[in-house]
Amino acid sequence: MKKIIILAFALFGSLALFIAVYADYSPSPGDIIKVDDKTKPALYLIDSQGNRQLYSNAVTFWTWHSGDWNNIKDVNGNKVTLKLISQSDFDNIPSTKNVVARANSTLLKFDNSGNIYTVADDGVINKVATSDDDSVAKKLYGDNYKNQIIVIQNSFQNDYIEGQPLTISSSVPQLTQPGQVLSYISCIDSDYGSDGSEAIYDFGKTVLKNSNGNDTAYEDSCSDIYTNKEWQCKHDGTIQAESFYIECSNGCENGHCVKSFDSSVCTDSDGGQNYTVQGVIRGLGWDNKPHANFDSCVDATVLREGFCIVPTGNVVGTLSSKDVTCPSGCKNGACVNPDTSCVTGQHKENDNCISDFQTCTIANGTAQKSWNGTTWGDCTLASCNSGYEKYNNECKNSSCVDSDGGQNYYVKGTATMGWQTTPDWCSTDSTGLNSGWIVEAWCDSNGIRQDWHFCPGGCSNGTCLQATSCSSGQHLENDRCEANIKSCNMLYGTGQQTWANGAWSDCQAVSCSTNYEIKNNICVAATKYCSQTDDDTDTGFVVGTGIQTWNGDSWGMCNATSCLPGFELNGNRCFASFHPNCVDYDSGKDYFTKSYTMFGSGFGYDYCDTSHNNDLGEWYCLNNMYNLQYYTCPKGCSNGACIQ
Repeated sequence: MKKIIILAFALFGSLALFIAVYADYSPSPGDIIKVDDKTKPALYLIDSQGNRQLYSNAVTFWTWHSGDWNNIKDVNGNKVTLKLISQSDFDNIPSTKNVVARANSTLLKFDNSGNIYTVADDGVINKVATSDDDSVAKKLYGDNYKNQIIVIQNSFQNDYIEGQPLTISSSVPQLTQPGQVLSYISCIDSDYGSDGSEAIYDFGKTVLKNSNGNDTAYEDSCSDIYTNKEWQCKHDGTIQAESFYIECSNGCENGHCVKSFDSSVCTDSDGGQNYTVQGVIRGLGWDNKPHANFDSCVDATVLREGFCIVPTGNVVGTLSSKDVTCPSGCKNGACVNPDTSCVTGQHKENDNCISDFQTCTIANGTAQKSWNGTTWGDCTLASCNSGYEKYNNECKNSSCVDSDGGQNYYVKGTATMGWQTTPDWCSTDSTGLNSGWIVEAWCDSNGIRQDWHFCPGGCSNGTCLQATSCSSGQHLENDRCEANIKSCNMLYGTGQQTWANGAWSDCQAVSCSTNYEIKNNICVAATKYCSQTDDDTDTGFVVGTGIQTWNGDSWGMCNATSCLPGFELNGNRCFASFHPNCVDYDSGKDYFTKSYTMFGSGFGYDYCDTSHNNDLGEWYCLNNMYNLQYYTCPKGCSNGACIQ
């Protein structure tokens, strides 16, 4: 099997053609830098605090930039100059977290998973597809969403924060490439006049045409009978839509102001003297001129209702009005419509229908009162909260509670459970004298319990009296005899404290949980040496050694502390260094030594190929390139070398 590792940021190897060299470099936010060393092709961004952030790979870099390696531009289309700096200047710049893909620029997946994510701000990723279901991705990003996916090495997955998965109803912005601005390309207002004024007497529609091919439309509408909400294109040089409100003197109908009407005929929009609907009447007024009058509230209880009349005698015009008192009040030009009847289980109070049953307050439960036809009845217990039970219209604690906190022989307490109460008390002997024993009441999962306990100093009024001396293995503490050794809480293990010189010692570990060990009298996570492989599996090629730490559930990742020749340590991982010339670390075709050959940012390692008669796959340099030769070992192949 041919195995060559090509790391993504090896693509930065051609940058030396166009990077500017900076001596005595001083970090400036926004700079993109690289070490002046052909074997170290990685690029870094200087953040706002002057720290360096690694571009983990080329695909991440190109979510922030457009162009090509000879003409790099930032997200706004401005040309970028890459700065080549010395190793010493580089080492003086503090490092921080890696650069993540730009928000709303792409979809991404990690090379060890079938899940697909969209990228939001600050490296938050939201799942839109799995290997089994891509319906959400298709709905949000179209059938060709896979064309917008970049692949990130799983070793950089911790750079991102996984948020909530998206659904088919989620609202997401369009994905944009660097330098691409999502904007409207035109605005069209159907009722915009040729004289530059908005035609408020015409129904209109304002349409924004979007660069992604989708149109957004806003229609004029009536907010009420005399107010028109009018949409128009903004006239400030931007392609945007805006709305404003217009009071229509003749009223608003069908999304526009009424411009004129036939005053020879009186019309009433609410059909006559309809007090519960606001209307507008149009016709001739007392001055024999056209008017439009709206029903209105004179005050909180009086409605001025307009209606049509037929002129007779000295009466001029067809419009009239009268003031009406509204029983339930006047609001928005109409009487508030009162309830006229109530359904079964309700009754009328203050012109409103309300339920015949209402909840009321009771300790630790719920209760209700009933309407008896004229007044409300008493509050009656209906149910008790969890942990309480009903007793004589009260909710009593159904759990057992001990007022002295448990088996506390030196404090008189009472254990209570529901209606039961049991106090601590001193026992007497057959003669009626105090026997020195206390009957202690306490609680467990079965309810109230009692036990007998001998009081060395005697018993009085339900409590043990304080002792003055103690037996061997005990000491006197707070006038009580206590054992000289007691257990104590110890994280990841068990501990104990010892009484000495009138005080308790610190809690010291005596045993630890699996994969924890005692250090400095506490339990700490165990560590062990490990080998770091090229693909983070037990069967991969070992590229370095490190340490693993137990994280409570499993062993953590192998954090490299040293790397094989040709590999360099970056962020606790070993990565292949850039090799402009082919290097064979077993100095040629050495069939009896397992080794590896490197060129560029890739490498191949010697291995036994079970699919090729278990021949040895030997890597070596030829014409400044690495090559693979199969060799049949006389005694067989094992662990990447011939058996001697």
